[in-house]
Amino acid sequence: MSRKKFNINKSIDDSRLIADKICNRKNFEKFSRFLIDELLFHIEHVQFRSIIKNHLLLNDRFYGVLHAHSIPWRYTADLRFVAGWMTYSFRFPNVCNLDLYQSFNVHGKNLFQKSKKPRHHSEDWYQYLGENLLKYIGEYLDVQRIVQVNDPPVTLLFVDQKQKRIDIYFYFKSINTKVTITFEQGTPLRIP
Repeated sequence: MSRKKFNINKSIDDSRLIADKICNRKNFEKFSRFLIDELLFHIEHVQFRSIIKNHLLLNDRFYGVLHAHSIPWRYTADLRFVAGWMTYSFRFPNVCNLDLYQSFNVHGKNLFQKSKKPRHHSEDWYQYLGENLLKYIGEYLDVQRIVQVNDPPVTLLFVDQKQKRIDIYFYFKSINTKVTITFEQGTPLRIP
């Protein structure tokens, strides 16, 4: 395990010990960063811009491999035109500790609200209402560089604790482009 991965895991463990004592919105958002870090850590070196530029054509699919815990995992990307938006979708496997999903306190802290409509055939989705975590995710991934635009995106985050999924949407209104990053169940890649 790398030093960086060890430090992230230690921070998450330390944060769990104080999670019950966190009572204000600002501290809860800081705690949530540890959870998001666990997911983003494994995709921070994915060459999003290169994949978009060199591999994605309308209604085509790209398959890539990322390594987590010394195991190869497959992820997919595609480009679709949906309701007037050019939509780049990246689907990654959950390679984190799945118990972390329970740490999102979707029923408290006034940071989440139940999604108004079903998503992915499930009614267990909650939308994140805070701002700091959304800004942090965009900066972590340097999302504006992905689509080469200076305007900050409108960012949405949805969590489904039961299915252990997260959907992150970045809307760039000035160019009618959306980038979606989804973390969902996955299995390691089998190598013959």
